[in-house]
Amino acid sequence: MAFSLFLASGCKLESPGEVVIDNKIDIYYMNSRQVDLLDQDITGSFTADSIRLYNVERGVKKEVNNRTDYPHNFFIYKNEAFQKYVLRVFIEVDTTLLQLNNSITDTIVCSFDRSGDNFIISRVLYNGYVKWDNYAISREFTILK
Repeated sequence: MAFSLFLASGCKLESPGEVVIDNKIDIYYMNSRQVDLLDQDITGSFTADSIRLYNVERGVKKEVNNRTDYPHNFFIYKNEAFQKYVLRVFIEVDTTLLQLNNSITDTIVCSFDRSGDNFIISRVLYNGYVKWDNYAISREFTILK
């Protein structure tokens, strides 16, 4: 239970001997005109109610629904510095399906650094394209729809 609590929180504990769990990805969604597709004031935007997250393990797809602060392993927030909305996703397994609405489902594949009890995303592919693999920058990227 404690592991899943830390996992869904995206915690990064840095005291000696403590577990480091860093499993969050921040995604901005824009259209070709740079319209923010997570802005609820925009017709046709992706809403928290329309989004579903599925873990895929050994070929089996299972919707994420757990007993943490974020039961579906995501939330939408506004990045005040950029004045854009962000979808924060907490990744638990190598392959995750992200259903944005009834007609769009994307695939996130992650590699992890696992040493001891540490669990840190080291690489992110979105629909087959590398979107992040550099610890020197934030694990965030923009997807055009």
